[in-house]
Amino acid sequence: MSLFRRVQNSVQLRIYKFIPTERLIEQIRQQNRKTSPAVITALKERLAHQDGTLAGMNFSSVILNKVELSSSNLQKIDLSHAQLTFAYFAYSDLTDAKLVSANLSDAHLREANLQKADLTSANLQRANLARADLRHANLSNANLTDANLWRTDLRGANLTSANLADANLVDVEIDEITILPDGLTGQNTVDWLKFTTTN
Repeated sequence: MSLFRRVQNSVQLRIYKFIPTERLIEQIRQQNRKTSPAVITALKERLAHQDGTLAGMNFSSVILNKVELSSSNLQKIDLSHAQLTFAYFAYSDLTDAKLVSANLSDAHLREANLQKADLTSANLQRANLARADLRHANLSNANLTDANLWRTDLRGANLTSANLADANLVDVEIDEITILPDGLTGQNTVDWLKFTTTN
């Protein structure tokens, strides 16, 4: 981040401290503008006086490209239809999160907890999901082209009609109730090449 950008964010953060929480949330929810990182920082600081989390917040359809929310408690957050390209969610708890049709292309979700998350029709192209916990997550119709799923836990996950073209599936963990892209359930050995190889 440039010096100018850091100074700008610092000034904005001071201004946002005087804006009511409801207005900050509304500013984040506006779809027609790019959200400043200072808005997120101010909101996180404000909510830290409550429970220190953004858990359960409704941020559906927000534009939060490049947002940095690593190691955050985001349980049950609603980010459906949100623009989250290059977002940084590494090590965050997104249990039961709603990410339906969210654009998470190039997002960083390494070791994130996404148990029971709803990622139906989400765009996860080139996303880093290495060692993420996706147990019982819904990834049906998700676009996982070129995604990194190295050592990802997919036990009980639903991958019905998911696009896994060129995805890295080395050492992923599945079980007998994992639903594969072709609708079949998981087995001891899966030929991932039939899902990842492009014609």
